[in-house]
Formats: sequence, structure tokens, C-alpha cells
Amino acid sequence: MIEDKIRDILRQGESRHIEFKTAKFELNRDVFESICAFLNREGGILLLGVKNTGEVEGDQRRSLRDLLFREIVSNLLIHREFSNAYPAKLIIEADQVLTENWNRPRLAGIIDPANFTPYPKNPVVARFFKEIGWVDELGSGVRNIYKYCSIYTPLTQPVFIEGDIFKTIIPLTARRVEDKMTDNKLLIGVNGGLNEGLKTLLAAIEEHDGIQSRELSVVLSNRPIKTIERQIAQLVGKRLIERRGSRKTGGYWKIKD
Repeated sequence: MIEDKIRDILRQGESRHIEFKTAKFELNRDVFESICAFLNREGGILLLGVKNTGEVEGDQRRSLRDLLFREIVSNLLIHREFSNAYPAKLIIEADQVLTENWNRPRLAGIIDPANFTPYPKNPVVARFFKEIGWVDELGSGVRNIYKYCSIYTPLTQPVFIEGDIFKTIIPLTARRVEDKMTDNKLLIGVNGGLNEGLKTLLAAIEEHDGIQSRELSVVLSNRPIKTIERQIAQLVGKRLIERRGSRKTGGYWKIKD
């Protein structure tokens, strides 16, 4: 068995013909030096991902919550627009975690992790985080948050909203939008005469403060934009929501005060 052979090599420790290298993020110069040395001698065995002591790197249990929040905080700092005084925010609520950051957007709307091109907004900060082991590669933060969130809170997925303010929404409960309405005192008082579609739309607007129409479509399981716009018009007519921001950029929707 290959595993048995590897364990035997680890027990032997380093020697003239055996070397261990951690190579945690990339193949460093010393890896290639060891390979050249083996080629100039009788050959040898090089194990990557192993410390000099023979301890396998990463072969220990880690807290999923720590991994998730490490990615959240790293993403918050790496993509911060430091030239603006808008404060970076991390808000922990009972059923979700919200982050807000001033941003230099290239696009607008919800980010799809399966179809997006990452770009370095603060390459110096990103390089620092990579050196200390908090970042794997460009774009890994969004993908890792999606991966960890689906395990930490099953049946949920995070939402990344790009705009002048970059927003991240991490759900901490697997309840549906419809179920959350029972916890909302505001909505309980006003939605008695609404159909189910309007109720879920109103709940989504209340939950995702400052959300745009196309983002609502994604949050509500890809409900058609035309349906969203028709239902928004009904809620506006009932004086339950209002548009904020510039009409040129589409604005966003809030529960009416």
C-alpha cells in the first residue's frame, strides 16, 4: 500500500536520500534545489506537505467556523477601498452575518462564484495575507465562503453584492424567507392583505436592506425580473416600500418608514 510506504518514510526521517518540504502555497526555491541535488546524486525521495519533523502539514482538525470567518474577515480587508472614509462593517445578527465595505466596483449586482473574474483591488494587502497563510489565491475567498457556508449552515448560500458598497450576507439559519416573516414585527403588522408572492418579496427587501431588483430575483430563487417589477409596483402602490438612490443606476428598495 502506498500509505504504508509513506508512513515508513516518515518514520525514517530526513537523510541523504529523503527530504521533507512543507511547500504550503507554492513550490519554493528549496524544493527545486533538493530535486537538483537528487538528480546529481543517486536519486531520492521528496515528500511535499511535510514538516522537517515528519509531521504532515494540515493533518489536524480545524474549526469550520474559524475557517469561514477567517475568509470573511480577509475578504473584508483585502477588498477595502482605503481612500474612502466609509467604515468597514461586520455585523453579527441572530440569523445572519453582514459585511459592508466601500468599493471600486467593476460590475454591479450579485456575484456568481461559478462565473466571475476576480481582480486585485489591494494587491499589497492580498500578498501579505497570502504570505501569512490567510489567502490561497486570487478569488479563493468568495469560493471558500460558498464552500464553508454550505457546510456550516446546510441549505443556504452566501450573497455577495457588488456596488459602491460591497455587501456580503452570510446566513446562519436554514429557514426560508417565508418563515422569517413570523419573526418580523414590522411585516406582521402590514402584510395581512398580501398574497404569498408579495409577502416573500416584502420579506426579502426587509432582510436585504438596500437591495436592487435584479438582486431580488436571485434571492428569490430566480423569480423573473418582470414579475419582480410588477410586484414592486404593487408594494409601492400600497406605500410599503420606497425607492432610494439614483434612477440612472436603478436605485434600490427599502421598507418605507
